[in-house]
Amino acid sequence: MRKLVVLPFLAILLAFMFIASAPQRTLAEENPMVWVEDEDGNIRELFYIGEEVRIKAYSRTTPYDIYVYDPDGNVHHYWESNTQNYDSGLIDDITDELGWWEVQAGTATTRYASAWYEVIHEVPLGVATALTTCFAGLGLGLLRQRRQERKTSR
Repeated sequence: MRKLVVLPFLAILLAFMFIASAPQRTLAEENPMVWVEDEDGNIRELFYIGEEVRIKAYSRTTPYDIYVYDPDGNVHHYWESNTQNYDSGLIDDITDELGWWEVQAGTATTRYASAWYEVIHEVPLGVATALTTCFAGLGLGLLRQRRQERKTSR
């Protein structure tokens, strides 16, 4: 008797799981996807200026167009892919300007930034202030030494 109750329950559970996953499979199979990777194959959103970038895209329907827009909104590169899986290879001139870049493949879009980071800028006023402080300390030290020499000579 228990087997009769468990089997319909498992069948309903399996049918529900199949129906629930159908829209996700449909979206993944039909909608284009695009992402950017570094030279080691890691998906990233932040690149150094001049660093090489690889664009990868997928679309079930072919052909589809791939555009790279610079931070000013101008088309920097354009490709037409006749395969479902697109790999641009390493490209070094799509991080040559500071700001957010955009890659569009079909209706899918991704963004990445090219920036300078982890850089400490040298402030000329700070250097001048440090040098002035050093010379002031040296001058005060010499004045103090001279005063002590005068007191001991009297």
